[in-house]
Amino acid sequence: MSVLNKSQIVANINSDLSDNSTGQISPYDIRRNLLDILDSIHILTSGSNILAGNLATLESGTVRVGSGNLVNIGTAGYTTENNTAVGFNALKSNYQGAKNTAVGADAVSCNIYGCENVGVGYTSLNGNTLGYGNVGLGNYSLKNNVIGNFNIAIGHAAGYYVDRDTNNKLFIASHPIDSGTVCYNPLGSGMQPLVYGDLSGIKFGIGVTSLHNSGTLQVSGDITPYRTAVYNLGNSGVQFYRAFLNSGIVFPTGEFGYINGKIVTSLDIIPSKTIAYNLGSTTNRWASGYFQDIYVTGNAVFNSTT
Repeated sequence: MSVLNKSQIVANINSDLSDNSTGQISPYDIRRNLLDILDSIHILTSGSNILAGNLATLESGTVRVGSGNLVNIGTAGYTTENNTAVGFNALKSNYQGAKNTAVGADAVSCNIYGCENVGVGYTSLNGNTLGYGNVGLGNYSLKNNVIGNFNIAIGHAAGYYVDRDTNNKLFIASHPIDSGTVCYNPLGSGMQPLVYGDLSGIKFGIGVTSLHNSGTLQVSGDITPYRTAVYNLGNSGVQFYRAFLNSGIVFPTGEFGYINGKIVTSLDIIPSKTIAYNLGSTTNRWASGYFQDIYVTGNAVFNSTT
């Protein structure tokens, strides 16, 4: 059999199947032409947009692959522009939303007017109706977000529990759930993402479920270097301004801390150079000093009037 263009197929049909009044059309003629048509379908459809019950490419840039998606095509007032729906019920309810991408069964299926959303995965961004610029990558991701804008969720069920109008949030997580769990625990009780961020407030949290306004980077655990005694916190060129500590600093050989309004240390306090620095000054003096022994190599000056 052969791959033929349309004119060749038409010529063969006219030649082989033109008239059977004399019984000259053989089963071979019929079989050969049918097989030629099957082998040449990609040639016959290469210059045309495809429009079928579950497959369509439209001049507006919209593509649909699957049953139940973009079901409003042809209804009064319907418009579409550069939407892509791949999967059962993907972008099912879309009516005038544009530039949405839905890949997966029930992905972005409730979307009506929302634009520029991306949902990849089973029921990802399923509840979105009016939201703009959301990205959900993973099954169930951002499932309950209805009218929120500019959210990002990456991972299985990441951010499925967000409020219907949550905006500008980042979730990186992988929650071991199925559709039954989503229905049983719609608020995500006990679900802690690896990363939770506020894209508008520029705050980034690790292991947290909420963010306060007192820091750009927030964590719910210890911060440790990958290797011990190798890396710095800041450097000589880019330094932190202040360190706010609740109790103190612990070194391998002792501690320097703050207890009940007093600075307490279990370390020796030694100047980095000898006879170079002062403890207090002539204008800012300590009230009292309590020592076991005092060793003076220079002059000891006592002034009882001051």
